[in-house]
Amino acid sequence: MKNKGIFLVGFFLLLIVSLLFFVKNSIDEEISFVEISGKKITVEVARTFEERMVGLMNRESLCEDCGMLFVFEDSGVNDFWMKNTLIPLDMVFIDSNLNVVGVLRAQPCVEDPCPTYSIGRESKYVLEVNSGTFGEEDVGEGVLLK
Repeated sequence: MKNKGIFLVGFFLLLIVSLLFFVKNSIDEEISFVEISGKKITVEVARTFEERMVGLMNRESLCEDCGMLFVFEDSGVNDFWMKNTLIPLDMVFIDSNLNVVGVLRAQPCVEDPCPTYSIGRESKYVLEVNSGTFGEEDVGEGVLLK
């Protein structure tokens, strides 16, 4: 009987340690960084269609040096809109070789229909940051993302 109690305590301790390890690794995977021209940006990563559709909607602010990195399965011409987005953003379009291929400055949508934003070139990633985070010299075409 005593061995059964020790076994159960050991089992639950192992279960708790495993759960903590899983949670820590899940959190670490969600916290990512992007570096452009020496500027480090903490990003939330939007990998799924649903995450990309919601993006930064309904947020009243975005911390300095923070952003959202949209990751697409394949390169393509990616269009964005600012529906329900409350803050002005810079959109940095990045190709599959991690080169910046274009930048747009976008204002919140104030009436329907909301305009779409696109550079008309293929990208695999799009980084959204607070408007003015980068100067034109920082994110010009061809700047490498680290």
